[in-house]
Amino acid sequence: MKICIAINSFKNEDKLLHHEKLCVQSLRKLKEKYNDIDLINLLFEKDSKNLDLQGFENLRVLKTESKNIFPNYKKNLSCINEMFDCLANLNYDYFIFINNDILVSDRFIKEVNDNPEFDSFVASKLCFTKLDSIDDKTAVPVALSVHGFDAFAIKSKWWKTVSDKFEKFFIGKPYWDTYFFTKCYLTGKCKVLNKAPACIFHMAHGEGGSDAEDELSQFNVQSFKKDEAIGRIWFTYAYAVLLKREKFEDINWYIPFANEVELEKYYLKY
Repeated sequence: MKICIAINSFKNEDKLLHHEKLCVQSLRKLKEKYNDIDLINLLFEKDSKNLDLQGFENLRVLKTESKNIFPNYKKNLSCINEMFDCLANLNYDYFIFINNDILVSDRFIKEVNDNPEFDSFVASKLCFTKLDSIDDKTAVPVALSVHGFDAFAIKSKWWKTVSDKFEKFFIGKPYWDTYFFTKCYLTGKCKVLNKAPACIFHMAHGEGGSDAEDELSQFNVQSFKKDEAIGRIWFTYAYAVLLKREKFEDINWYIPFANEVELEKYYLKY
């Protein structure tokens, strides 16, 4: 099975922060293990910088720039929908998109390879306050962040048939991940990867939060509100099930309910 894994980074290798370097290193390790995986960095079509990310193909294909909608906003962010469209058009069996501060383990790839009947796979991250390296054996996790999703594996052919059903969202701002997760679950056959053992990881860092009250945040909020059922379904499920999970030692939300798969189907399919 041919799979590509994509990030959306506008930095040269020497400018990457520690958590971003961990992401890149984890993806390179996956590529070494799997011959049928390609690594892609999605960039704006007009971006002229010669980025150097060893092992990644820099694709300058994105046309939708947030600055064209909000010219005074300090950052120029990419549209999730357009990134998914571009990846689907590369005609891999599946494309995986991750936030560029996420470490991905081979368990994620195994899930995709072993379960081709699913249209999508959506994963929650195991969070650490500190990770010295991608092989850090001493790091202690603090939470399995079941209320958010940082990795999506999407069947390319499926996405092409349903993409017009998804509202437009920009990366790095509220609700895009929970909207896309809920919509994937309602629209196709989605496998939820939010139980131990985790398949994606994240180190806490101090970069600005995604839920700031700014123009782009409000754009995403309004997109989320356009389908009232999405918000009702997601928040009911999150508060009735996910956020009521028990701790394991000091790891928040780690232990799923014994019947969580049934609860998942009940709350997400009604």
